[in-house]
Amino acid sequence: MARANGAAEQALADENTEITPGWAAWFDLAEFRVTAGVCELIAAEHNPARAGNAVTLIERGTADRPAERVRSRAFDQIALARAHVRADQPEAADTATAAALTLMGTTTSTRVGDRLRELDAELADGPRTAVTADSRARIHATLHPPYNG
Repeated sequence: MARANGAAEQALADENTEITPGWAAWFDLAEFRVTAGVCELIAAEHNPARAGNAVTLIERGTADRPAERVRSRAFDQIALARAHVRADQPEAADTATAAALTLMGTTTSTRVGDRLRELDAELADGPRTAVTADSRARIHATLHPPYNG
């Protein structure tokens, strides 16, 4: 996976945008880095040491993500929070969760909600800390706002 990701990153960095097909134009270096980070996140399920790689790649991709791609940026922050959970960094996970929730407030996406539910499940399986409880409470408040009817 590391070799393939390295080759793909180099190919994207060297890309000639004049020959990139229109259907692939959205897949830029930022998208690649976050996707590679999610691959590392999945690998961290079996080898927890890979969580650090996931954090690094997702952070690099997120830094290059265009501001107007709000939904993608929300996905990035959720993936980053999950990577921080796997890396046993609850404070950093909380920061990424807060960023994701802020972004979710500016877009309507069922898929963002679905990914937040996945993050919540991962937080529920982790250590019970005050930071984790706060993250989960904010996720629940966002997904299930109180009824004021």
